[in-house]
Amino acid sequence: MKLVYIAQPYSSPSPEIRKLRYEAAVYTLAHFIRIGVPAFSPIAHSYDAACNYNLGQGYEQWRDVSEAILPACNGFVVLMLTGWQDSIGIREEMKFWLDVRKLDASAIDYLEPRAIGLSEDGEPL
Repeated sequence: MKLVYIAQPYSSPSPEIRKLRYEAAVYTLAHFIRIGVPAFSPIAHSYDAACNYNLGQGYEQWRDVSEAILPACNGFVVLMLTGWQDSIGIREEMKFWLDVRKLDASAIDYLEPRAIGLSEDGEPL
């Protein structure tokens, strides 16, 4: 069975932007499940715990969680929201996944937000 890891930008000094990116993560996760593709989104799965229990907002706080799950994933999708190319978390997750799976960069899939009904900022169209 295929399990897809959904990477996307999250960090921002703005709580409003982080909330919008969380909502985009949940929307994207639902999209994959709706089309029959099991998926994991670290943001969708961890946001409430991070916010409600002060667990931290950055990749450094969540690296161990990502690295525990990434080896089980045989697909990796980058949701190309604004800022994805500058995201340290996405870069680190990609590198770890490619290394552990012994793959090259061509194994990464890139998803344009508009393809699933989102703007590049993560708002529903």
